[in-house]
Amino acid sequence: MQRRRIQSGGLAFALASLTAAVVSAQVPCPPCSEWSCLNHPDFVRAREAKRAQMRAFGYPDRLIALLDRVSPCPRCIHMSPDGFSIVMEYTPDSPEGRRGVGWHSMGWTRALEREARAALRRGELRAFHVIQSAVPCECCGQFDARPEDRADWNARLEINMDLALSYSNPRALGPDPSDLREPDPPDLPPVPPPMEIPQERIAHPVCRLCAPIADARNDVARRVNELRRLLRRRQWELQITEQALAREFAHGMRRSHGTDVERFPADVRAQLDARLQERDSSRAERDDARRQLVEAEAQLRARHAELLACEARPCVEPPPPRAASSADPSRATAVPPTDGRVPRTATPLAIGLHVGGGIRLLQTDSQFVAGLNGSFAVTHNRLGRLLFSPAVGLLGGSITVYLPLGFGYLIPTPLAWLYISTQLSLGYVGQIFSAGRVTYAQHGILVLPEIGLRFVFPSGGRALWFGADLVSVPIFLYPAYGVALTYRLLALAAIQF
Repeated sequence: MQRRRIQSGGLAFALASLTAAVVSAQVPCPPCSEWSCLNHPDFVRAREAKRAQMRAFGYPDRLIALLDRVSPCPRCIHMSPDGFSIVMEYTPDSPEGRRGVGWHSMGWTRALEREARAALRRGELRAFHVIQSAVPCECCGQFDARPEDRADWNARLEINMDLALSYSNPRALGPDPSDLREPDPPDLPPVPPPMEIPQERIAHPVCRLCAPIADARNDVARRVNELRRLLRRRQWELQITEQALAREFAHGMRRSHGTDVERFPADVRAQLDARLQERDSSRAERDDARRQLVEAEAQLRARHAELLACEARPCVEPPPPRAASSADPSRATAVPPTDGRVPRTATPLAIGLHVGGGIRLLQTDSQFVAGLNGSFAVTHNRLGRLLFSPAVGLLGGSITVYLPLGFGYLIPTPLAWLYISTQLSLGYVGQIFSAGRVTYAQHGILVLPEIGLRFVFPSGGRALWFGADLVSVPIFLYPAYGVALTYRLLALAAIQF
C-alpha cells in the first residue's frame, strides 16, 4: 500500500548556550547530564518560552497543550519540534483510498484540519490525529523504554498515540473549535533559522588519575554536541520542505476546489511529487542524525558513569620523580621544566606593579605610566600565562587608561633564572584631556605587543619576579581620531604566591 507521510519537523526553541566547565561531581542526576534530569528547574522556563514562540506563530492553545505531554527535562523541550503535523487515515472508499493510499500526514494548517473534520463526517476518513512529535523523548531514567515497546505504539502509523490528539468518532467531534473559523494567513510564517541549544559541559576531574577517563568522556560529549546541532539543522530543513509541500497542497485545493490530488492541475501534481521526494530525503537524513545521537548519548552516559566511579575512589597519586644524585647516577630522572625556576609549591598566580615612561610616536603624548601586573599560568610548565595589566598614563592635563587582557609566553634561556618574555594583549583604551575650560574624552581599542626580560628567583615556596619590557608599543585605534602609537619602557616586580 502506498504511503505518504510528512512528519512535522521544526526548530526547537533553545535557551542561551552554557559553556562553563564544571567538576563532574556537580552533575545533579548522574550518570546523565543535567539537561536530561527529570523536573530540572530550567524545564518550566523552557516550556513557557516554547509556548510563547508557538503562539507567536499563530498556533491555537488547544494544540500548544501537547507540550504538557513532553517529558519534563530541558533536553526534551529543547529538541521537540516547533510545529504540528496532521495525520489522516483514509477509508477504502475515499478518493485517496481508491488510489491505494492508506494514510498520509503533513504540516498542520487550519484549512487541513477543517477538511479533515469534514472528511471524517462524510465517512472518507477512519480517523485523523494532530501530533507535535511522533515518538517520545526520554529523560534520565527512561532510556530503556523504546518507543515501539510502549503500550501506545501504533505500528501502522509509527506513532506513540499518547502524544496525539486523535479523532475517530464523527459524532464526538461537535462543532469546530473557534480557532478553525479564522481564515488561514495568505502565506505560512517563515521558518526561523536553528538556534543554539544548551551544550554538554566539559568535565574537569578533581583527581588527576581520572584525567584519561575524563578526556574520553569529553570527546564523546563534544560528539554529542555536534550531533545535536546536526539534528536541529536536519529538523529545520525538513520543516522548510514541509512548509513548501503544505503551500503546494493548499494551492491545489484552491484551484481544484477539493482535496482529491488526482483532480489537481498537472503542474501542481508535478510540484507535489518533487516536494515529496525532497521530503523523503530530508526525513532520511533527520532519522540518521537522530540514530547517531541516540548512540552517542548512550556512550556519554556510560563514560560519565566511569568518571564518577573513578572520582568516588581514593585519589592516591604516585610520588613525584626524584632528581639524580651524584651518589647514585642510575636513579637519574628528568627534572620537569618548572623545578628550579617556578617552584612547584607556588600557585599559578603572580601579582605585581610596573612603572615606566611612554614616548610619543604618532598622534599621542609622552607620559609617565604606572599600573598593576597580574598573570595566571595556564600551561603545564607554567610558562604560558594569561595577562591582565591595567595601567594609567599621566602628563599634565592628559590621562590615558589602559585595560588590556592577553597571553604571554616565557622562553627559557641557558640561565636558569632568566627568561625572554613575549606578550600580546587586546583591550580598551580611553584618553581624557583638557583644552582650556573644555574636557574631551575618546575611547578606542588597544593592541599591545611587548617583548622583554624576566628574572625569576625561588624564595621559600614562592617566586620573586623582576624584569623589564624593552619593546612595548601600544597601538590605539580610535573610531573618530584614527591610529596613535606610543613606545613604552617599563620595569616591573611581582610575587608568585
